[in-house]
Amino acid sequence: VARLYDFREPGGYLGNVGIRDYRSALGCFVTGVSVVTTRGGAGLAAGEGSLGVTVNSFTSVSLDPPLVSFALDRKGGRAQPFVENGHFCINVLAEDQVGLSKKFAAPGHITCEAVGHDIGPAGSPVFSGILAAFHCRLETTMDGGDHIILLGHVGDYAFDPCKQPLVYFRGGYAGVQD
Repeated sequence: VARLYDFREPGGYLGNVGIRDYRSALGCFVTGVSVVTTRGGAGLAAGEGSLGVTVNSFTSVSLDPPLVSFALDRKGGRAQPFVENGHFCINVLAEDQVGLSKKFAAPGHITCEAVGHDIGPAGSPVFSGILAAFHCRLETTMDGGDHIILLGHVGDYAFDPCKQPLVYFRGGYAGVQD
């Protein structure tokens, strides 16, 4: 065990957190892997019609109204096209889509043009073979420290009940066993 905290003691609550240890502790939480996509935006060069970013911060926020969120690092300007466009699609990846996750996890603006995709009802790319897709309108953004949190209102969705998810655990990809 790298570090234990006594939350009952004053100062015991995350008292001298090292970023590396903190990241390792967060890695103990299994997360799903998604690629969030959008069309256009000033953050893209001419001729680049879409953008995709791998995230493991996707979460359901509310059932009524149907709201979801994800967070993007403020560095690199990757959030700008999502905010400017006002629409995005969350592509929840299936267990066989590690390559897709790695492609869109690379730094910089990664366009969707080289990957086979359809266009969803709000104009954002949706990939084939995914586990689920959530087509959203941007509701609001929030400060999240070194990240910006985007809250989306789900207008349409689809899912494949036969596929298994791609998950991320302790710095690596994994699958889920029934």
